[in-house]
Amino acid sequence: MSDPEELPLAETIYEDEMFWPTARDRIVLLGRRAAGKTVYLSVLYERYWKSLHGLAMKAVSGHVHTECIQVVEGLRAGVWPPATLEMRHCELEIDYRGQKQTMVALDYPGEVFRQAFVEGVTEYPGAGSPEASALIKHLDSAGAVLLLIDPASLCGDDVDAVIDDDFGVTQAVEYLRGSPGGEEVPIVLVYTKGDRTSHYVDRDGGLEAFTKKRLPALARTLRMVRLYRVEAVQTVRGDNREWVPKPHFKPRNIENPLIHCLDAIIAERECEQFRLTEVERQKALEARDRNEERRQRRANRILAAVIVSMIVIAACAIALILANRS
Repeated sequence: MSDPEELPLAETIYEDEMFWPTARDRIVLLGRRAAGKTVYLSVLYERYWKSLHGLAMKAVSGHVHTECIQVVEGLRAGVWPPATLEMRHCELEIDYRGQKQTMVALDYPGEVFRQAFVEGVTEYPGAGSPEASALIKHLDSAGAVLLLIDPASLCGDDVDAVIDDDFGVTQAVEYLRGSPGGEEVPIVLVYTKGDRTSHYVDRDGGLEAFTKKRLPALARTLRMVRLYRVEAVQTVRGDNREWVPKPHFKPRNIENPLIHCLDAIIAERECEQFRLTEVERQKALEARDRNEERRQRRANRILAAVIVSMIVIAACAIALILANRS
């Protein structure tokens, strides 16, 4: 498995005021249909639900916990999860380095992603679909974004898949970058299904070269993006020659994209805390200076009054002496 790469790219802006965020409090997982969202999230959750130290995950609801565990059990039995037919909201609580963070994964049919970022962009992303609007609103609240892409979808004959990944993902990123607070939100590009798709990436010269060749619009849009290749499961050919999960699969690299986002969020929090501390310190210094200035003014007034009093007393004494002599 290759190390993550960082790709310096240029920024563009998407202007829209309808869905501007109020708070960026979550990590959002995005990807078109068949990108591997359900498998990736379930395997990631199952591994770190059992974790004791460092990184741990807990579903907010028992329903989400049950679904994730059942997906993994199915994978171990060689069965893929069924295609998503309706929008599902998976909210997870992450404990990392002693801090809590929410991760929101929206599992949705392929047409919802297309409605949000391909068909609706003439007016605003998410136009005309409540599900697509919900997808957008979660992006509005993103403190970090994981973009899942199946490299095979960029190299095949499925034109819709290429449009969704190239144009649709680019629109999503441009929308995020153009919204308040979205300029510096960390975005991680996660290439999934590494055991079956690595040859596509390697053939083009690695993660950076593959991204620039297969996703040129996205490469122009992003300033800095971390690139990862992950394997949630390994696969073998089944009896019908279709790819199925290996029973004893070993996830590879799946936590690294998430840890990068968590580190970036914690670093931003620490910077913000430092900025707030500096503001408070500056305010304290300014208050101290104002108090010192007021104290000095009072001291000067008192000194002036004493001097005037002394002059008056001296003048009176001189006048009295002169009067006595006369």
